Order: sequence, then structure tokens, then C-alpha cells
Amino acid sequence: MNGKRSKLEYKYQLFLGSDEFAENILKRYGPFSTMTDVNNTQLGFGRPTLDEIFNGVKMSNEIRNQAIRRAYREHKYPLKIIAIHLNMNPNYLCNILKKMET
Repeated sequence: MNGKRSKLEYKYQLFLGSDEFAENILKRYGPFSTMTDVNNTQLGFGRPTLDEIFNGVKMSNEIRNQAIRRAYREHKYPLKIIAIHLNMNPNYLCNILKKMET
């Protein structure tokens, strides 16, 4: 490296190397959502944005609820961030997830 720190190094703290190296590792091993020793900040690398998860369009409640579950469980987004994105109450999202699990 040329002495400058990568934006990925500052933000995700997962790799020592270039951005290209980090992206190659991600392509090779897939998303980090299954890693237990990686914190939520670090998990942001490689996960889809909430706009991508929710497709930015109006959807049925069932499809929206599945997207909420996917964002929370698979991609480790905090409920508060999902709620802000959807302009909903975090407690309501928690109730949706509880109903889906029963």
C-alpha cells in the first residue's frame, strides 16, 4: 500500500490490503452475515442497501414483512434503522417479526 488508508479499512476494519483485495475476498467467501466474530459495523461490507432490499416500490404487507425479516435476520440491520427507512415505529416492526416466528 502507498501509506494512505483505504476507506474500507477505516469503515470495516476487516482486511489489511487494498479495496480490490477486500472485494475479491468478499466475492470468494460471500457475505459476512454468517460470521460470529464480526460486529455489526463490520457486517455492513457487502450487504445490500435497504433500498435494494425493499426495491423502493410499494409492496404488499406480506412481501414487505418478508423483506423486513431478511434485512434484520440475514443482513443484520438494526430494527431502528429499518423503521426509519420505512417510516414506521420500531415496536411495530418487532411485533411483525414476532408474528412471523409463531
